[in-house]
Amino acid sequence: MDEPKKACGECGEVLPLIDFPLLSSAADGHHRLCFPCKRRVSRRHARKDEVRASRSDYARLRKYGLTPEAFAAKLAAQGGHCPFCAPGTAVPEAWDVDHDHSCCPGHWSCGRCVRAILCRLHNRGLGAFGDDPDLLRAAADYIERHRERIATAEPLRVKAAKRGDGHQNWKGDNLSRGGIHSRIWRAKGKPSGCAHRETAECTSERYEWTLVRDAKPTDPDSYISLCKPCRLAYIGHTGGGHARAKLTDEQAAEIRQRYAGGMRQVALAAEYGVSQAVVSEVVRGKSYKTVSGDRAGDLADRHREKVARDTSGSVTFGALRRRVYRARGPASRCASRPASACTNERYEWVLTPGADPAEMENWIPLCAACRVSAHGQHGEGNARAKLTLEDARAIRAKHAAGITQKALAVECGVTQATISLIILHRRYREPE
Repeated sequence: MDEPKKACGECGEVLPLIDFPLLSSAADGHHRLCFPCKRRVSRRHARKDEVRASRSDYARLRKYGLTPEAFAAKLAAQGGHCPFCAPGTAVPEAWDVDHDHSCCPGHWSCGRCVRAILCRLHNRGLGAFGDDPDLLRAAADYIERHRERIATAEPLRVKAAKRGDGHQNWKGDNLSRGGIHSRIWRAKGKPSGCAHRETAECTSERYEWTLVRDAKPTDPDSYISLCKPCRLAYIGHTGGGHARAKLTDEQAAEIRQRYAGGMRQVALAAEYGVSQAVVSEVVRGKSYKTVSGDRAGDLADRHREKVARDTSGSVTFGALRRRVYRARGPASRCASRPASACTNERYEWVLTPGADPAEMENWIPLCAACRVSAHGQHGEGNARAKLTLEDARAIRAKHAAGITQKALAVECGVTQATISLIILHRRYREPE
């Protein structure tokens, strides 16, 4: 294959693309000039920039009636530094020609009124004072006078701002709720315990300062440390005292009593107009904990005993499986591995066919593939199977005789993917 070539836009010579610099914005990815021509053009442009800069400097000096040679001679006569700068200081980035504006106002000079070559900083400073000697003397006197005063004056000591009621912005009792809490935190620090722990047996580790009932809110001694559940219960923001409560405390106590009598949660939820989740939390003592009557803990224990006594006919299959997981832990092996030599690593608890699901010993661990085989959920044992085992045998025989998978799929009314899995013995396997 011939190497691609192109003509140089400068010399016109046709060269391979490798002789042109890379340029991502070009159509072919290479510069229009070859390497030698590109270097010549770059040097030519650099010389033009130097000439342009020298012309700019010449034009600037010409405004003051100077030539580059006269400018260099005047700067050398000054010792190569600005008259206002101390000898040995760094060379400034730019030089300016200073002239007497009383002779030639503006940016032009006749050449006779040129005074010196100054650094740009000091030249602008003179311009800021308008070349007025009186202003410059007044500025010098100002600096010297204050320098002497500062040298003999005592250091100024700023008094620390008073805190508490001595502060100028002290508001007393006219504070917002956030301001009151900030004052309590500064006075008492971070809450670190629950005052009701011994009586309520709380286990929360999140504490807050809570105002004692009928106490003065601005007094730090009126606050006690409570955990979050105890605080909500103390200020009446739980159970029926909550602003968005759907049940009263009396209704919650009634729900617990009726559930203990044997009424189902679904019926209670429909009767009281709440979800079954709300009824479940009320029964288990997760909500409305302060309701009088039967204690939530007793009801929760009674609920667990009721679930333990339930038979397979009164709970769902998912609930039975969760009960197995709680009793025996997650499945970690396959009971059919020696016989089937399975390689699947996903295990589940599977009920032995025809056994009582309430007995924990009737559940065995199986991998996903063996679980499907045990329940007959693949091949013609699947409830949604479209073919029988005889149909699968006929498909394999016809394919061995030369009929294509597409023709077999049309004939049997299934997808070609199903035909492929049957031929590969991944579906409708022969019984061992």
